Amino acid sequence: MFEAVVSQAKIRKIDISKNPDTKVFSYTKETPRVHFQNLLKALCLPKLRLHDIRHMIATTLVQNGVPIQDISTMLGHSSIAITEKRYASTTKEQASNATDSFNSLMRKDN
Repeated sequence: MFEAVVSQAKIRKIDISKNPDTKVFSYTKETPRVHFQNLLKALCLPKLRLHDIRHMIATTLVQNGVPIQDISTMLGHSSIAITEKRYASTTKEQASNATDSFNSLMRKDN
């Protein structure tokens, strides 16, 4: 890993021995999204938002009886009420439909 930092610093002409706190990798709030979309495309999978995965995981946890307090903490919600409003009313049928749709999307040839 250190080699990657040194290599990037060299490319960006940063002397990390003189400026050890200087950022050597560029990163924006869009970086994860861009890399995720590129990965999906490389794997010939349909477009999917990272947030869609968050919803799928939370819904799956609710459907499998995980306490809403634990899910709320995992999601970083400021209150359990936020989590309940979004996920507590999800029915098994809705979750099954969502899972079927998701699986269908994953099987499509793009």
